[in-house]
Amino acid sequence: MNEKLKIEILDNLKEDFIGFWMIYAIIKDYYIDSSKEKLTSVVVDEINYLCNTSSVRIGEMQEKADGKVYFVPWNLPTEEKFEKIISAWRVKNFKEPNIGDIEIYFTTTDW
Repeated sequence: MNEKLKIEILDNLKEDFIGFWMIYAIIKDYYIDSSKEKLTSVVVDEINYLCNTSSVRIGEMQEKADGKVYFVPWNLPTEEKFEKIISAWRVKNFKEPNIGDIEIYFTTTDW
């Protein structure tokens, strides 16, 4: 595993909520010359790592009655979070996501 990549992802999470597409983009920058299969494998590994990192929160943005949008973390076991993310990407045939393609967000408690 690429420790520099993990640190960059976690540093980004400390700044703000980031979507799945941004996680993908960060990873792609490190594996720009890799095959689609290799990139997909690394993304899956990194998502698994994030799901297993206790300070990382994963969830979605929801509009509340006051009209504001809030981050709502999933209260799911690690395996279910991982499968939910990978399933959402699988539906898209593991294509490179654009902003909003997969409405899953990541953040950290380390603010």
